[in-house]
Amino acid sequence: MLVQIAKYLDNKGVGIFDEVGTSGTIYISFTPQTPDAVIGIFSTGGAIADGKIPYDLPTVQIIVRDTNPAAGFEKGKEIYNLLHGFHHDYFIAGGNWVLNCRGIQSQPIHIGRDENERHEYSLNFELEIENNTINREVY
Repeated sequence: MLVQIAKYLDNKGVGIFDEVGTSGTIYISFTPQTPDAVIGIFSTGGAIADGKIPYDLPTVQIIVRDTNPAAGFEKGKEIYNLLHGFHHDYFIAGGNWVLNCRGIQSQPIHIGRDENERHEYSLNFELEIENNTINREVY
């Protein structure tokens, strides 16, 4: 899901996702020292899986970092507005069917500054995504 979200944000012009992870502004599971303004997408687990339902409930955290606190907050709001309420669609062609994506908070939360005094904002989302490995014969 993390790659699918990264590609979706890239397609929407929020940042640049490089699947190799060596350039761009959107990263999976880490944030590099440079550039200053980046977006990191992290898996945070999710709800307990239920083998009787055909969807999973993963959660993700998105960290937005910028030297300018207003710019970081606005980038976070842009991401929130794209993801919160996204439903009954695919983030990318061939990806998982997203039943729903909900923001756990209603806006980006300032979580302080990193070791280089850059502002960081956190956004957390809960997703309901189709699980194609469930045995549908049990329904």
